[in-house]
Amino acid sequence: MRWPADKEWKTCAQNINFTWMQMAEPLMKLYTEATDGSYIEMKESALVWHHQDVDTSFGSALAKEMLDHLESVLANEPGA
Repeated sequence: MRWPADKEWKTCAQNINFTWMQMAEPLMKLYTEATDGSYIEMKESALVWHHQDVDTSFGSALAKEMLDHLESVLANEPGA
C-alpha cells in the first residue's frame, strides 16, 4: 500500500500464511483433470479455477461442489 503523501510502497501483510494453497491445489487439480476446458490460475495469494469454456450448468455445479469440498478440507487451516 502507499498513502498519497508517501513515495514508497509498504507491505502490510508480511506474516500471512499461504500453506492452505498446498492443500487446495491437489484437490483443484483433480477437478481440472476431470473437466475438459478448465484450468487453474496461480496467483501470489490465490488459486482461481476457470471454467468459462465448460458447459455453463456443468461448470457451475462443479464449482459449487469444489467450493464445498475445499471448505470442508480447509475449515481448520489458518489463513484459508
